[in-house]
Amino acid sequence: MSGNLEIALLGPLVVRYNGIYLPDSAWRSRQQRRLLTILLTSRGNSVSAERLIEWLWPEAEPHTVSTTLRSSISHLRHMLEPDKPPRASSRYIVTRHGSYAWNTASDARIDVDEFLACLQAAGSDQHRTNDDRFTTTHIHNLSPKDEDHQIATLSRTIELYRGDYLEDELDSPWTVAERDRLREAYLHVLQTLVELHIVRGEYAIAIGLAQRGLVRDPLREPLYRLLMRAQALMGDNAGALRSYERYRNDLSEVLGAEPSLQTRELHSAILRGEEETIRGAQGLNLVSSHPTLMTPRATPLPFVGRTRELRALHEWIGAFIQGNGGVITIVGEAGIGKTRLVEEGRRLAIAQGALVITVRAAALDRVLPFAQLSEALRPLIRATPEPLLRRLPTTAVAQVAELLPILRERIPDLPPPVSVSPTERHEQLVDGLVDIALAFAREQPLVLICDDAQWIDEATLTTIGRLARRAARRSLLIMLAYRSEELSENTALHTLLRTLGRENLLRPLLLTRFTPRDIAHLLGELSHTKPAQLTNTAERLATRTSGNPLFVVVAIQSLLEDHNVTSLATLLPEIDSLPIPELISAPQIRDIMISRLERLSEATRLLLEQLAIISRPVSLDLVEQLAGADALDHANTLLQRGLLIENPGGRLELGHDLMRSVIVASLSSPRRRQLHRHAAEAIANIHHTKSEYAAELAFHFHKSGRGAETKVLHYAIIAGDQARRAFGYAQALNHYDMALQSARSLGSAAPLENVRRAFKGRLITYETLLDLDGIMTTATEYDHWAAEQTEPLPSLVTTRRLLLLRALMGDLAGASAMSVFLENKQRVHVVPPASDTAPQPTYHPILADMLARTATILQPVTTTRVNTWTLFILASPLPGNPALELPEYLGVDEAVLALFQVGWAALMQGLLNGAEPCLQKSHELALETGQAAAAVVSALQLAHLHALRGDTIERERRLAQSLDLAQQAPEAAWASIWPHIHQGFLWLLDDQFDLAQERFETMSAQLAGFPAFQSHRTSIQAALGLLALKNGQLNTATNLLQQALISPQLLYGFVYVTAQHGRARLAALRSDMQQTRAILRHTLDYSARRSLLPEYIRTVIEIIRIERDFDNAATSLPLLDTAIDLATDANLKPLADAARSLGTRLQT
Repeated sequence: MSGNLEIALLGPLVVRYNGIYLPDSAWRSRQQRRLLTILLTSRGNSVSAERLIEWLWPEAEPHTVSTTLRSSISHLRHMLEPDKPPRASSRYIVTRHGSYAWNTASDARIDVDEFLACLQAAGSDQHRTNDDRFTTTHIHNLSPKDEDHQIATLSRTIELYRGDYLEDELDSPWTVAERDRLREAYLHVLQTLVELHIVRGEYAIAIGLAQRGLVRDPLREPLYRLLMRAQALMGDNAGALRSYERYRNDLSEVLGAEPSLQTRELHSAILRGEEETIRGAQGLNLVSSHPTLMTPRATPLPFVGRTRELRALHEWIGAFIQGNGGVITIVGEAGIGKTRLVEEGRRLAIAQGALVITVRAAALDRVLPFAQLSEALRPLIRATPEPLLRRLPTTAVAQVAELLPILRERIPDLPPPVSVSPTERHEQLVDGLVDIALAFAREQPLVLICDDAQWIDEATLTTIGRLARRAARRSLLIMLAYRSEELSENTALHTLLRTLGRENLLRPLLLTRFTPRDIAHLLGELSHTKPAQLTNTAERLATRTSGNPLFVVVAIQSLLEDHNVTSLATLLPEIDSLPIPELISAPQIRDIMISRLERLSEATRLLLEQLAIISRPVSLDLVEQLAGADALDHANTLLQRGLLIENPGGRLELGHDLMRSVIVASLSSPRRRQLHRHAAEAIANIHHTKSEYAAELAFHFHKSGRGAETKVLHYAIIAGDQARRAFGYAQALNHYDMALQSARSLGSAAPLENVRRAFKGRLITYETLLDLDGIMTTATEYDHWAAEQTEPLPSLVTTRRLLLLRALMGDLAGASAMSVFLENKQRVHVVPPASDTAPQPTYHPILADMLARTATILQPVTTTRVNTWTLFILASPLPGNPALELPEYLGVDEAVLALFQVGWAALMQGLLNGAEPCLQKSHELALETGQAAAAVVSALQLAHLHALRGDTIERERRLAQSLDLAQQAPEAAWASIWPHIHQGFLWLLDDQFDLAQERFETMSAQLAGFPAFQSHRTSIQAALGLLALKNGQLNTATNLLQQALISPQLLYGFVYVTAQHGRARLAALRSDMQQTRAILRHTLDYSARRSLLPEYIRTVIEIIRIERDFDNAATSLPLLDTAIDLATDANLKPLADAARSLGTRLQT
């Protein structure tokens, strides 16, 4: 039966019998799998039963598990040879005097044997020699035919290597040596193959192979040299230099080492463009050259103290590849090693065929929606083959193309963008990004890595949150690494993590500090010495560093620099007696870091200080603006010394935020001001026209002291406007305050229009927050400033705006009194102001009409007894075209509330066609100008409008839009109160009493402690009274409705009328029809006097229903016919249908 059994050991263990894979369920236990791997690894050598028991059941007594071992051997033999007769000898596992061995003469096909055979055929068995050297000088003497044969053989060899030896048994001691040996052999073969392709001029193939090898060993220096040579010879010098910097950065971060002399010389040759030297670099053999610091192997150090985390990472990534994705969080303090673990996760995922997107956040990016994510996606889109791009959802790609213009470059025939509001555009971007990510994950397992996630912007977090909820059953993995001590500063991230945690979607890894034992192992690896010999030094380091891994590395690096050595091994004879730098507190850390800075030239240190002040990754263009002609030389020095790193986007940044803090803290105040001024001027030279840099420019100019006030005023206003339009109201107020502070310093030299813009921006922000104190303070400050100017200036706060704000705050009584006052004093002007600075006329005809309607709607409630059914007189149509005229007359910022008030008044009076364009325009302009509260309430009124028309779908869409907008702008969360109340009333009218009860009881409790929001609370009280009536709780209903109606000026018409309907029905239930009719006549008169057409028709319907239920409705039918006509003419379809249906039932 030759060939029945096939075993793959490269990668995870795979066993196949007669072409069928053995499932996991075929194994009795994990120990049985491990038993097979031990025997296979021993390659025919006997393994004693005692050793097997020690490895497989370390906690058990040998004599108690001997039977278990024999049973496992028997079951394993049967599993591998199911057709074997009971007493026949095993072909594969043999017994030898109390030991067991794998029969190497069996017919089993094992991939490692094939790999080694290919190695020998390629003449590559030098990997077994003592000096472990493998040169390729013979390559250059091969004939073309021999080259072809050699390439074919080597290619076959590396294709057999599908993964590291038993990579699902990483922690098993019997696999480590064999894994290292086979990986080294594979990498030597790969290097030879890369060299062959370079010799043949096949540089693209060579680059791909070198990069493939670097996935297995990210710090393998010979492969980096080959990669650099291939890139340079292909003409991509920039790519070669980036490869060098990437290697140098990684080597410094992981090992604290520098590249070898050979690599540095190759780097210099590329910089000088010496092609012959580069081409001749094959004379440098492919021995793994020693980096100049701490280890003879340029391979990553083991994860000291991270065994558990690494094992979990392996398991989770393995599950993710199989389609069980999720979210991994890597948490710990600064310097704890999060980035290193993230990098290992990235390497593991790539090794298993995953596509990886890495987002690296920076503190300043938090105010820029999607900035970090788009930066990470851009190179992916650029590198993705066009056929794959075209398989992505076209709608999603078109939605995201505005964020990533490269998509339109790659796919020119994308549909054009659709004009939508900023909020809808934001939602489309999130949906598009999610759809694209899911599409990529269907093509290839996808990993999204977010390092320094504490600085991720809210828009990106929204996208991540939506992906996280859909990752569980997909090959989609999200890795978030963040500083635990800074989580509280990112509310959005904190909320997301809590939500995902409650939903059991998180897999956390909490990194702790090093123990003395961990540090001893680290020192042992760096010096190639047994850890036991370094216990004393490890204890001293642990005491001085508190176990923070970064502090440990800094201490070791400082120790080497202090003694001018490059290898820790050099210090071993005296290391126990050498003083270790004092690192107990931050000042000592600063001393160590600053001592490294003092070794820099003045110009190089100045650049480093400048970058520390800027505190974000910077482009080479900005570096050149900062440091002039020699900027790149200074930057290169900082890169070589590990003080700067180059991120994947080619930008430069400090290697760690602690270094930035140390540098900034060491600067004198005058020097800091100079650096801020220089930073501001350099950034302005490049980005002065880009509003996204306004906040940064305002900050740096502000920090630069006197003389920059005009610049601060200019950029702070732009930054405030941008923050406000992104619903960042706290940031907007900070920017406007900064602008006004600069204006006060400038005095009469401050440009009037800029100062007025700052006041206006602050006012609108306070209005959105419904902060009346802020509004009045801003208005007062503005009036004082305006009075000091030589020319008259228009008022900042109009009484009509205060009227609406009082109404939104729930002070309907104040709004009513103010509307009457305004109507009495109004003076109509139709000509707009001649200039922005001239005094504006008091009222435009549309505004005068709006004030008159508002005064009518909010007029005080009369107690005069009404003895007849009041007839309804339709309100006059709106004058002019408010949606077109008011933005022109008032400007877009001021037009938002004015249009809302015009639309609201028209809607209350049943003028749906006039109200809709006003409310729609108000909503659009509110989104455009960042007035979230106005956007919320205008969307609510649009929902009300569509409810009156009977368009349920559009009603729900607008209501959801209103509630969603309120959630997006938490600082203006008060605006969501009316939408929630409105939704509760809709549930009540739709007989969804349980939902309405829960909503109003919850809101009543939430508003109980607030003195404001009187109208809101009274409306809720009325609703609870109506619910009590529905539940038959007549006394409770009576009390609640009477309390709500004690102050009728606190209720909007809809709520007031609905509450009176409840009172009328209560009177009828008590058989007091005289009182019932008095209440209904009053309610009908109330609606007619205010021209509240929908409420008038509702009242007529309620009159007929109560008369039908408790007396005789026949005498009231003419009133119903009038209501039907009114509802039909006004396109109030649900009310018309209800009235018509009621009349039909009464007549049959």
